[in-house]
Amino acid sequence: MYELAVHLHKMTYFDDERDVLLDRWQRTMPLDMTQGWRRDLQTYLAHERVKSAVVDTVRYTQLVRSGDQTQEQERHLLDKLTAKLNAAGAYWGWSRPIDRDRVERVVRADH
Repeated sequence: MYELAVHLHKMTYFDDERDVLLDRWQRTMPLDMTQGWRRDLQTYLAHERVKSAVVDTVRYTQLVRSGDQTQEQERHLLDKLTAKLNAAGAYWGWSRPIDRDRVERVVRADH
């Protein structure tokens, strides 16, 4: 289940594609291996979203601060990081999403 969650986290499936994949997976697996799979999948997806936010905050901050990225590459990294932080924020209990400008200020800040 964890490997399936990692795959789903890293891929950009449309909802209908994801549903087909999960349906095929469930039909292929032995019944005793699928007990509680929906709950487990959500747990592992949450884990991947939080892990990705933490790891990529460090990685993207280093990339932006290196000065080796073009402005377009920096914008892309900051947009991706904002999305990752907001996906994890749902599990961290954030009451509202963080905006990209704030992410950029923090990433560029010299602490």
